Amino acid sequence: MSFVHADFTTQYCTVIESEDVAPQTRQLFINHQAANRPNEAADTIRRESSDKTAAQRTEWVDTFNTATTITILATNRAVALAADVNTFTEMYEGLDDNTTRANYKAFFDDHERVDAIANIVKDCWSVMEAAWKQMVDVDTAQGAHQDSIQHNADQVQAALQNNRHVDAIIDTIGGMVAAPHVPADPKGYRKQPHAWAGWHRPWNRRKQLTHGDDVATGTVGLEGTAANEWRPWLALDGGMGSSTLWLRFDVENTLMDRVVRKTQVDKHGFNWRDPARFEGDIRDPQLRLPTELACHHTLNKRNAPAIVRLRGQNLDRNWVDEITQSYRVYTEWAMHGSLADLVKEYQRQEKAAAAGAPPIWIPEAFVWSVAESLCEAGIAMAVSTKVPGFEPGEMVHRDLKPANCFLGAPSTERYPRYAQTFLGDFGLAFKTFKGDANNPYWYQGSGTPSYKAPEQLMWVNQRTWDVIEDGVMGQHTNVFGVGLILWSLLTKKKPDEPWYLGDGSNETAFNYPANVVAHYSEALREMVTDCLAYDFDNRPSFNEVLAIVKENTGDDPADPADPDLSQGMRDAGAHPVTPAVEAQNRVHEVADRYRLGLAFNELPNPEGV
Repeated sequence: MSFVHADFTTQYCTVIESEDVAPQTRQLFINHQAANRPNEAADTIRRESSDKTAAQRTEWVDTFNTATTITILATNRAVALAADVNTFTEMYEGLDDNTTRANYKAFFDDHERVDAIANIVKDCWSVMEAAWKQMVDVDTAQGAHQDSIQHNADQVQAALQNNRHVDAIIDTIGGMVAAPHVPADPKGYRKQPHAWAGWHRPWNRRKQLTHGDDVATGTVGLEGTAANEWRPWLALDGGMGSSTLWLRFDVENTLMDRVVRKTQVDKHGFNWRDPARFEGDIRDPQLRLPTELACHHTLNKRNAPAIVRLRGQNLDRNWVDEITQSYRVYTEWAMHGSLADLVKEYQRQEKAAAAGAPPIWIPEAFVWSVAESLCEAGIAMAVSTKVPGFEPGEMVHRDLKPANCFLGAPSTERYPRYAQTFLGDFGLAFKTFKGDANNPYWYQGSGTPSYKAPEQLMWVNQRTWDVIEDGVMGQHTNVFGVGLILWSLLTKKKPDEPWYLGDGSNETAFNYPANVVAHYSEALREMVTDCLAYDFDNRPSFNEVLAIVKENTGDDPADPADPDLSQGMRDAGAHPVTPAVEAQNRVHEVADRYRLGLAFNELPNPEGV
């Protein structure tokens, strides 16, 4: 078995010869896996060296030569790049002096370049370490068989010499990067090399600057705002950007409005030029729009049901800041939190209950209400704007999970006793259409672990490592995500992500515990299971799921005799249920701590702002 792998060599040479960070594509997945193969191969050599032929052992020499070449290339590249780092890290301004937008833009451009170079230096070190270790492993394996491999002794001697050469250069590079000379600044600023600060300090400074302009003026950019009416109050959890709850008070300091502002800042500048992140002409800032805003705005223009509403009068490009490479999204406040908060509340109550107490179940009627709302959101995403030359397309959310399903005011049309479910956070959403050559190529890999459909994952052939693209993303991907959300409500658990190996035919991750089977109806469980089919061709459409929901909750006018598994809760506004039924189906939702009309001193203290 050859010890030299083409993908191994290609990966290292790509890192060595490039001065740019590699694009975030499917190739990164292969490269990441390839980085672990040399150690495995070295172990194989040690284990099987005794029964190899002379010809087979000669391949070790080829491997040795490859590793030697890579090591020398990497050291030379690292020396050059370390010199660049030394040049770029002499800051012309102190961090605290970059308060104007023009100076800040120039400052961050320089330090973005430093970050890129420093990362490549680090990659070169990784290359050298791997290649150096490989040479040592091969030398060890060859040592017992010097007589059977031609010129082996000379090669081993060369390896020792190269090791000494590399050792000296690594020491030199380490000194250049760790302690570059920074002359005293005549202005008296205390400077620090960027290599010491790392990327996070300029990054935090950027956040201060991009957030501070609004805090200073007291405005949020919403309709009808005036100075000092809006105040940042609560920092919220969010995986796709930082979110903050802002509150608006009247002249008597009474709470009169609430809004959530999400700020998405590009850490390193590379995603800001990624065509997968924008809709429109990527080359023209005036003709492009972040995909998150484009998808959310499209749904809002249609008045799509069960979608979190955007707020403000400037719904598109005025929320995008090209200088700081950031954008903002303003949405309505979900007064009762998210489905994730609801599940945590039930878990908390079960934990606080006495030992041996029965489980505390989320009412089945509420699960049906969530299913109906998410089906409506899914149907709205299934028809997107028309792309010239193609059939009408659809949106794929890619991050369907309980934390992105928000609970707002009850509906007046159905389930009036329950907070209504709204889908939000379109940070990973994209638009696609039949014949889209970029689907799934551009979009695989992203999402939240445990909440990805199988077609969202990146697959490779286990033998050849060739990338496998056996399914595009579409409405069926959203159906799978909704199935995961409903499964989480039934089990009050986070699902496993079992799609690492196999074809899904023998997976059991979405089976139900016996007590779940005993508590929830077969119709509900089977509907959820159908949504979670491994093969997306076997999943129902949202229209089909919605028909099942209505058929089982007493809303099928064609057959009034159909069962009502909502126990009357769906139509409780027109036909009130008994107190006993209402008590049995009550949901322990999160209380609204920021209720309109509360006085300033009645609110919880500000957190994280």
